[in-house]
Amino acid sequence: MAANQAFYDAFNARDLAAMAELWARQIEVTCIHPHRAMLLGRDEVLRSWRAILGHPEQPKIVFAAEPPRIFGDVGVVSGREVVAAVPIAATNIYVREDGEWRMIHHHGSPVIQVQDHAGQ
Repeated sequence: MAANQAFYDAFNARDLAAMAELWARQIEVTCIHPHRAMLLGRDEVLRSWRAILGHPEQPKIVFAAEPPRIFGDVGVVSGREVVAAVPIAATNIYVREDGEWRMIHHHGSPVIQVQDHAGQ
């Protein structure tokens, strides 16, 4: 959970160096931002974060996570982000690389509010 918190701390501080430190170097990484195509490779992923974090109007993220799931050297954290009052389902996947948890995948998708048949 510390690596996951560091991800959101880097985002909210608009700290590209801290964001870059979190992403794996030895395994190909991927990222899917809401309403965007999948980004493949560390350079492409970090280029997207540079654009996002460099935007002066970028709102902060509030994240609430489910308990992490650990599978050997792989950790998965799922939860909900709230960005400018918009809920986003998010999944972050980490691997243990050189003794540190490093991100290999981030996926954020808007949450569609669906009414049930009773109109609720």
